[in-house]
Amino acid sequence: MTEIPILVEAFPRKKNDGILIVSDDYDIPVRVLPLDAPEMLGDSAQVLKLEREYNAVPRRERAGLMALLRLTQAIQTRKYSHLAAYVDLQLGVEVQRWLVHEKELRGALGYRDWKMPRKDVVKKEKIKIGKHLSRRVRHPLSEVSKELNGRLKIVRFVIWWSECERKLLPGLFCDDMTTALAAVLFSRIASTQGLTVCVRCGKEFVRIRKNQTHCTLRCGNAARKARQRAAQREA
Repeated sequence: MTEIPILVEAFPRKKNDGILIVSDDYDIPVRVLPLDAPEMLGDSAQVLKLEREYNAVPRRERAGLMALLRLTQAIQTRKYSHLAAYVDLQLGVEVQRWLVHEKELRGALGYRDWKMPRKDVVKKEKIKIGKHLSRRVRHPLSEVSKELNGRLKIVRFVIWWSECERKLLPGLFCDDMTTALAAVLFSRIASTQGLTVCVRCGKEFVRIRKNQTHCTLRCGNAARKARQRAAQREA
């Protein structure tokens, strides 16, 4: 399966990987988002690097994206630990979403001052949301489909000019980084390669070749040298 690159607008313009031609007098410089971009959200230094290279990820969106990352990992690796991590993260996201909805509802009804619900009310609602979430994750494929479809409504299928390959290629253009990172996770699920685990260090990584078994060249070289030393001892 040929992967369709995920595109975001390039800032500054000179960093572009290509051009998305919108009209005769208007074009958008674009960059291709790497498949390992969502993992950067788990480390503050990596988040800064991601934002320097591409664009900012709103802080309020990071927890939801990390939850979605764990869910896609659960689909690919079949590990319960990833599914449990998704439930923990998503529970916090949905409780916060409920609080925001409560605030907006009171504002719409004319209440000028919004007070945080009492702790016992929040706890009761958290239990209710947790039970609903636990029922949903019994069917992880349905859950990931719902979450991704909700986020990818505004993704545009486009034809863009690749400066590297010097030709027109298909792409998925996203107006913001939150949508782009969700699209990357979709691409990883749909990929025949996807997420795997390094046979030497056990670290999860995105495989770029079907026969890739190590996360980095360094890990691959270390494993090869270990095999050579073992063969010498046996000889």
